[in-house]
Amino acid sequence: MTQVELEITDLAFDGKAVALLDGKVVFLESGLPGEKVRAEITDSKPRYNRARLLEVITPSPDRVSAKCGHFESCGGCTWQDLLYHKQLEYKKKQVTDCLERIGGLKNVSIRDTIGSAEQFFYRNKMEFSFHTTEDGGFTLGLHRRGAFDDIFDLDRCYLL
Repeated sequence: MTQVELEITDLAFDGKAVALLDGKVVFLESGLPGEKVRAEITDSKPRYNRARLLEVITPSPDRVSAKCGHFESCGGCTWQDLLYHKQLEYKKKQVTDCLERIGGLKNVSIRDTIGSAEQFFYRNKMEFSFHTTEDGGFTLGLHRRGAFDDIFDLDRCYLL
């Protein structure tokens, strides 16, 4: 697999980091705009690449420590390492981008995203999956970051 250095420039609608490599879009499971990272290209499609973050070389000034100790492996809280007011800005930007790029609308005016009074413990939507355990039982949890065939057991999740 090819290792590259990338400058993350944006966040995609699904929470992935976005960079460019020789004019081609690269999607990463994690990373923040403004960061210089070392990554490994894991999949190459005609219009984009997928990559796995190996190392943050230069962190974003908007990066914060995630409150949950399971943040790196759990896929439940994608932007917990991004300043909250920046999360709100990117959510607004994504709505605008969808309406303009996908919807074909021009000069869309979107109000600012309304934040929660609480940054944690306020979720109104979560996607759970059942999974079989090694002993033949079942467990309920969130998907591991970037993997839909593996789950993160809820009894170990700090923020629920």
